[in-house]
Amino acid sequence: MTRYKLEKKNRLHYRPGSTNTSRNCEHCKYFIDNVTYSGGEPVARCSVMGLSQAPMYNVRPDYTCNAQVMDTDSLSEYVINIVAPEMSQATKEDTAGANARGDGPKDRPRMIQYV
Repeated sequence: MTRYKLEKKNRLHYRPGSTNTSRNCEHCKYFIDNVTYSGGEPVARCSVMGLSQAPMYNVRPDYTCNAQVMDTDSLSEYVINIVAPEMSQATKEDTAGANARGDGPKDRPRMIQYV
């Protein structure tokens, strides 16, 4: 059985991701999780790679590619959950809003996005 690789994956250098999970597909704005076709199992797709039903369009959350653009909403929620999981939901929203506006606590390091 021959497995075909999607040509777009070669052009975008789709590869195993970093140990820093914030730089992987699961935090990309093009990543779509839990796509279900014809009652099958949920699979992950990338809107840049394509949304076709064929298995060669599968993407893994722990991989990355050159088209990756960070989804800052997903990433800020991820950082808040990792750094302070005991915070209440109201505090999370206040902290996320303050950091987005740039008027959060000055002693805390800012998130830096490398492109």
